[in-house]
Amino acid sequence: MFNIRLVFLFCDVVLSWKSKYQVFVALCNIESEYVVIALIAKKGLWIKTIIEELRHPQAHGNEDIL
Repeated sequence: MFNIRLVFLFCDVVLSWKSKYQVFVALCNIESEYVVIALIAKKGLWIKTIIEELRHPQAHGNEDIL
């Protein structure tokens, strides 16, 4: 069992944070590090996608809803 702590900053503002005890059986230390790196990459890609969506408004806008 180990503790994972993640903090994502953007212009000195915290976008996301997480602190969690991860319970799983790893065959070696490298395997546990791989799991943590995968978690960080997944969260980083999610934040990148959100930022890209905020920068590019939808082509159709909200006219079709009304």
